[in-house]
Amino acid sequence: MVKFMKLTCSIAMATYNGERFLQEQLDSLAIQSVLPDELVVCDDASTDETIRILRAFAETAPFPVRIVENQENIGVFRNFELVTKLCEKDIILFCDQDDVWHPEKIEKVMFVFEAEPEVGLVLHDLEDVDQNLNPLPASYGAWRIFNTGMNISDFPMAFQKEAILPVLRNSLGSWHGCAMAYRRKWTSILLPFVGYHDRWILNFLPCFTRSRFLSEKLIYYRHHSNNVTAPIMGAVKKVKNSRKSFFRFIPRWWRSIKKRIGLYRVPKEKESAELIYVRQVILERIRTQNMNISNQEVVQYYQQYIL
Repeated sequence: MVKFMKLTCSIAMATYNGERFLQEQLDSLAIQSVLPDELVVCDDASTDETIRILRAFAETAPFPVRIVENQENIGVFRNFELVTKLCEKDIILFCDQDDVWHPEKIEKVMFVFEAEPEVGLVLHDLEDVDQNLNPLPASYGAWRIFNTGMNISDFPMAFQKEAILPVLRNSLGSWHGCAMAYRRKWTSILLPFVGYHDRWILNFLPCFTRSRFLSEKLIYYRHHSNNVTAPIMGAVKKVKNSRKSFFRFIPRWWRSIKKRIGLYRVPKEKESAELIYVRQVILERIRTQNMNISNQEVVQYYQQYIL
């Protein structure tokens, strides 16, 4: 097991009725080449065997496990916010309840933070699998490209140069929280989250710190009927099963790609209220925090569409 790491790390997991796949995820955490310094779990009032599975794992886990049981269901947004607040180590890695981590995930992510102290956000690629961990066709992940407006192979160089504007342009850029880690020192300025934690972090942190993207696929990202991306899966299946829908889908997909790479801009008056609100919050927090801004290009971009 690798032991050279100087930084410590917390795994932040939010659970809710996750008994079906939770044990596999926990087992993958226990065999990491670099073990976490803590696993913090906030359970959102599960009614199945989730708590029993967590408690049993905590008794034998090779690292400390803290379990917080919400007395009432507070929803996925606030549950991730709560578990983030409770993490105490240098680096926070978000963890879904239904995926499986590659054994070297923590080691490879932590190596970036160790090697580059100026980097505050690390993202990585993932492997799409079905509920039985069988690989899905390469085309199945096309919705991620649609969502980001970039080809996955473009990300490493783009993030090394901090050219993240193609991800943010004209929309709320997003990446999977389960494929994301950041330095805990930024938690105070990140909270409270506005909407999904992963989308918020990707839109906000690049203003203040440098980002890196690892092209390696470090988790098995499980698709099944009960996960958050189920509506997206259903949309993809409909596209595949309906020729008519497919040809209707292509113009919208291409417009989104053009938006993200700067070939097309949505007029300011047509931008969504959500997008405008998020940018307003980002600018307000920038103004109220006495901190250095590392990426003036991003800040100027937000100002251009708000002021």
